[in-house]
Amino acid sequence: MGANIIDLSKQPNHPGILNDAVAGASSGDIIVLKRNETYSLTNAIVLDKSITFMSGRGLEAPAKIFFASAASFDCLKGSQIDSVKFDEVEIAGDYTRDYVMNISAASGIGRLIITNSNVNNLRGVVRVKGSDQITVGSFIIDNSVVKSISGYGLFNLDNGNPQSAVN
Repeated sequence: MGANIIDLSKQPNHPGILNDAVAGASSGDIIVLKRNETYSLTNAIVLDKSITFMSGRGLEAPAKIFFASAASFDCLKGSQIDSVKFDEVEIAGDYTRDYVMNISAASGIGRLIITNSNVNNLRGVVRVKGSDQITVGSFIIDNSVVKSISGYGLFNLDNGNPQSAVN
């Protein structure tokens, strides 16, 4: 059974459109974002399934996921996610507070992939926090530019369970 495509590139952008798309997605689905469009996140998106975010076809600038108010991606407690992928998108926010992934609940991600993307102006890229055990099997950044990342760097185990790990 192949992945379904959830094409947001032809829908009007509105607050919560990414939250709605993720809520309606099945594991393995691909969410296609409109090029040259900014998707502002004002609430965390809690993942419990494999998902891919990617820009649609075209020559315009890639779609941008912008963390507008300490929002980020997190994992639902107890979830075991095969993969989360960002492909040909820009990811940005406020370097004093924002992360791509700010994982706080006991969960696991097999592969976290950022490819063909630009990641900038964040406090950190991935933060694992809290007392629960959290694992990330592989953290892959491929053919991407990462710049203007504050003190939390690419991957940070922050006050976390010492058994949390990236393999």
